[in-house]
Amino acid sequence: MSEATAVAAPAAHDVQLEKVDSIAASTHSPPSIFTRLRARPKWLAVFFAEVLAAMCYSWAGNGATAAFLLSSAASKTGYGNLMTVGLAFGIGALLAIIIAGPVSGAHLSPSFSFTFALLKGFPWKKVPLYILAQIFGAFLGSLLVYQQYRTEINAATDAFRALGGDAAVFSPTGPAGIFTMFPTATQNLSIVFFNELVATTFLSLLVFSVLDSTNIFVSFVSAPFLVALAYTVCIWGFAPATIALNTSRDFGGRMAAAAIFNSAKPFTMFPKYTAIATLTNFLGTILGAIVHLVFIEDPSRAVVLVHPSAAPIPIGEGHGNNHPRTAGSSIV
Repeated sequence: MSEATAVAAPAAHDVQLEKVDSIAASTHSPPSIFTRLRARPKWLAVFFAEVLAAMCYSWAGNGATAAFLLSSAASKTGYGNLMTVGLAFGIGALLAIIIAGPVSGAHLSPSFSFTFALLKGFPWKKVPLYILAQIFGAFLGSLLVYQQYRTEINAATDAFRALGGDAAVFSPTGPAGIFTMFPTATQNLSIVFFNELVATTFLSLLVFSVLDSTNIFVSFVSAPFLVALAYTVCIWGFAPATIALNTSRDFGGRMAAAAIFNSAKPFTMFPKYTAIATLTNFLGTILGAIVHLVFIEDPSRAVVLVHPSAAPIPIGEGHGNNHPRTAGSSIV
């Protein structure tokens, strides 16, 4: 190596170091109101993440439902159908997982938070916080949809009430049906219960299979898409038979409908169905988890994928034991 080359090499190295230092400096902003706000308690970050997750899911799905029902009521075509509604709820779940997953695990549904605590070691003390956040998020998402479609919803409400009174407004095809679920007058509630149970059991089985760290067919990139697809499939196949799938979406939406229409009818019109929609998915989620735990999960299999959070880097409290695909955490 010549003397000139020997001198040039350290100089080039210094240039590279200067570039690295510049990049590092650009990622550390000086103290500001935003850096002070980011110094929030971990529980508050988790709460807000779950609020956003349920809000995204509810806003996306209810928005597509509003486009479909309102355009159908106005005899307009091309603004939606069951396929667009199913896709919207699925994409809403996908957005929810991507936004909230790194912070809270994106449980999204009270039934999953409860089941994680019951069977997977998630701390019971966190369950009320998660459930409150999820229901509140769905409530906010529904209110947001109402504000965006306020003129059309109010006009449709007047028209439906003139034609059939409250029975028309608080029905699967009425304005209140945008925000929560109602059965038809002829539906057998025992079949509705069975439909909800089967759909949520399938959804739970898929979620716990995705969370299985020995599952060679799942990556951390594909996991949110698989969960979203499961939601979409359930809606495509069984929404006409009435399914809620998610207590936060149904109960939070029911609260929003009560506030929007200034009526207790969303809860009292079909009280038995309200209980089915709110509680059955807990049973289905637990059943799906037990099926996976007893018949599919095998601790003797090797872990085939380790998440970056397994590295010794501080992460959010919502990750449980620092591995989103192990006990006490979720990506749904």
